[in-house]
Order: sequence, then structure tokens, then C-alpha cells
Amino acid sequence: MLQILYQDEALVAIHKPAGLLVHRTYLASEAAEFALQQVRDQIGQHVYPVHRLDRPT
Repeated sequence: MLQILYQDEALVAIHKPAGLLVHRTYLASEAAEFALQQVRDQIGQHVYPVHRLDRPT
């Protein structure tokens, strides 16, 4: 479960651990977990990235 730092009707800010991809990409086909997927499952709503950090950060 990802830590939600802020949430209102329009925004959700999370703490993304290093090593977790924000979204699915062909460049990392071995990855099975993604931040967008986890947040969507946690809050039960579609989410879209406004800003993303690279995998190592």
C-alpha cells in the first residue's frame, strides 16, 4: 500500500518508493507493479500522472 501524502477531490499525491515504476512501459517488461495501478486500487478511482519520477528515485 502506497503512502498518500495529500488527497482532495481532484488530486492525490503519493510517496513513490525508489524502484517502483509510475506506469507500464515496454522498457521494463519485467515489472509487474506500478504506482498508478496501486493508487487506483487504493482509492477506487482512475488516476493520471501529473508528474512522474524515474524508477531509481
